[in-house]
Amino acid sequence: MRLPLAAFLFAVLITPVTLIAQSAPLTSQSLAFTGATVYVGDGTSPIQDGVVLVQDGRITAVGPRDSTPIPTTANVIDCTGRFLTPGLIDTHVHYSQTGWADGRPDARDERARFPYDRTMAENAANPERFHLAFLLAGVTAVFDVGGYPWTRALETTTENSPYAPHVVAAGPLLATYDPKLTLPDQQQFVFPRTEKEARTFVRSHHAFGSRAIKIWLIPTPERPLAQLTPIVHAAGDEARRLGVPLIVHATDLDSARVAVDAGAALLVHSVEDSAIDDAFVAAAKARGTFYCPTLTVTDGYAKLYAAKIGDEVARQLADVHPSIAERIRLTESADDAARPPARVLEAMAKRFALQRETMAQNLVRLHAAGVRIVMGTDAGNPLTLHGPSVYVEMEAMQAAATAISGGWRRATSPTCSCSPPIPVPTCARSAPCSRSAAPASCIRANTCANGCSPRAQRCSIACCSKATADSRSSTKTVRSVGRCRGAASTTSTGSPTATCSRSETCTRSSRSIRRRSRSC
Repeated sequence: MRLPLAAFLFAVLITPVTLIAQSAPLTSQSLAFTGATVYVGDGTSPIQDGVVLVQDGRITAVGPRDSTPIPTTANVIDCTGRFLTPGLIDTHVHYSQTGWADGRPDARDERARFPYDRTMAENAANPERFHLAFLLAGVTAVFDVGGYPWTRALETTTENSPYAPHVVAAGPLLATYDPKLTLPDQQQFVFPRTEKEARTFVRSHHAFGSRAIKIWLIPTPERPLAQLTPIVHAAGDEARRLGVPLIVHATDLDSARVAVDAGAALLVHSVEDSAIDDAFVAAAKARGTFYCPTLTVTDGYAKLYAAKIGDEVARQLADVHPSIAERIRLTESADDAARPPARVLEAMAKRFALQRETMAQNLVRLHAAGVRIVMGTDAGNPLTLHGPSVYVEMEAMQAAATAISGGWRRATSPTCSCSPPIPVPTCARSAPCSRSAAPASCIRANTCANGCSPRAQRCSIACCSKATADSRSSTKTVRSVGRCRGAASTTSTGSPTATCSRSETCTRSSRSIRRRSRSC
């Protein structure tokens, strides 16, 4: 059966035991995953009693058992009654934030207990805390869309590590507002005041390996949008000249319109202040702009301000590094004087609810118009944890409207049309969430002159436990993770193939990963 195998990232919903011998890399094994219900992740129907063959590190066939011969030399892994699906990608994360207030003293100042410079030094020295949390959640690739310069090196350090997802990073943000989150000798924000400075920053970012140019577009009374627009356009023009995607934080309609007009390849937040109009929809579609709704990040801030982590975050603490969980638990230790008055919290909750309603409506409209949607969490912000927050975000996307029938695919499948190229996964077609899979995707490293080539796609494998076919609990029971590399070669039958480079299991955390079931 011919399938776009170069687009595969696999997650096997399997038993708690190790799936693939860790002592031998996939490149030296002949493997046959048999009996699973296989979700390709491209919108096609699942393959019942499917077979996936891996030979010498390359996926050579995917198809039903009765038409996919299994080599006699293959190590057969029986997946009967389980599901084989692609894994997840989070297109909006921050390794320069911690998931708590110590990484965002502008939200709640904890610097007396946890000096900001020490906190950021710990992040830089120990990114594996977040790597592992992503893997435990079945996330096999992430896009860091703004942070300190050291985040750029994560792509190199994770590429050959079985203990990390694939990571690409934008590096420091070009910001129009200063949140005072900086260090004496490092900056995660730079502040272009003129068009010339914007172009200079873009060239420097490109020279140092930024995979995208991120603009934090926040108009203020001192710097209104009309003053910022030429700067944004200059940055977009320079990024386009250098072949680097422009990504923009713009949460109001006027700013988002400016971002799209400037050539934004990705909007990392929803328009939340008003309903989008026909002109914006048409412009986003014409530009090929990707839209990451990021629906749930404000929930974490609301919990932080109220000093109550809530049941959802409490359940997530088993899935993150102990040092992160320890600090999250300090949320409720805030002094009464540090908590906003009840009336302020109530007003905040009403405002966030109205914004969520607007964001959901805008998401539905953009999806219906054919604008490409991706999933991202803004992980690293307070109480939006690296890894497990993907489930909350995907459930919010699905809840936005049942009409968004491909909610899982927005977390997963690559599309083959992009202008300009952008190193994040996207979706092309819909597949109902009731298909019980969170397929995964590839971070593209190819160019998109005339559509995408499968060449140089980087992929991964996650293994999960059994779930019913009409629930999403399968995505919350990750058992093991491996990684694949897409290839442009074909088998003798002409089918594209993908190369698997290694295999690892999530049980390396010395615990099984059992998450609760929650149906659609």
